[in-house]
Amino acid sequence: MMSPRMLDLAIRYQVAAVLAFFGASLLLWPDGAMAVFAGGALGAANFWFLRYAAGKLLLNDKPKMAYVILLAIKFAVVLGAMAVMVLVLRLNALGIALGLFTLFIGIGGGTLHMILGPSKAAPQQP
Repeated sequence: MMSPRMLDLAIRYQVAAVLAFFGASLLLWPDGAMAVFAGGALGAANFWFLRYAAGKLLLNDKPKMAYVILLAIKFAVVLGAMAVMVLVLRLNALGIALGLFTLFIGIGGGTLHMILGPSKAAPQQP
């Protein structure tokens, strides 16, 4: 099950992956570097907002329909941002996809961190 700590770690690992991919693309593929960064930034912002909205949706007793509508609006905004990046700004679609791929790296890094990191078990009494 996803914990809030794991989701926070996933966002941190994703941002690190975005910066690493951006740095590598500056050296190896300068024409696509901005697309990699834009895709990664979009993915990180999307995941951060999704984590925030899902937390509010699951934890609050307030009307949940408002958060469901907010998530639907977020989906439309993300699709619109991707369309603007490709059609208006003429960023490379492969670069955007590589930037968005960092989300999987972030989730994998956060999961491994939670599995291999120190546990929060109660300390043993001597």
